Amino acid sequence: MKHTSIIKTLGLSIAACGLAVASAAELPINPGLWETTTTGTNPMTGKNETKTETECVKERSISTAEFMQDEKSCKATKDEVSGNTLSFAIQCTVQGVATEMSGSITADDNSSTGNMNIAMTMGGQTRNMDMKWTAKRLGSCDE
Repeated sequence: MKHTSIIKTLGLSIAACGLAVASAAELPINPGLWETTTTGTNPMTGKNETKTETECVKERSISTAEFMQDEKSCKATKDEVSGNTLSFAIQCTVQGVATEMSGSITADDNSSTGNMNIAMTMGGQTRNMDMKWTAKRLGSCDE
């Protein structure tokens, strides 16, 4: 699912690893008002953090490129849809920071689950961030 709350949660990790190529694999989603609960490991503290956000999703599909910014040094090493699951993997090196991201998103008309692992290596040290999320469609967006 494309949820900007997921993208916001990734913060600097996503900013450090963007994808400039259009993704061929797209997972259909149901536009509307979605509530997403994300649990992730803070790479600086190692502690789990949970956040719930509600947002109006207008897109009708999500692709690997949806998680990325315009960074030309990144490449998708996996980008495929099987049934109702999008699986992806991305590798980047930006300003001396090597980042590997992998995960999957499974969605139907009214719910979604996903997971992602981000490994950032800088100065010989690797920091990992694991994320999982669940989302449910609450209905139509009020505009």
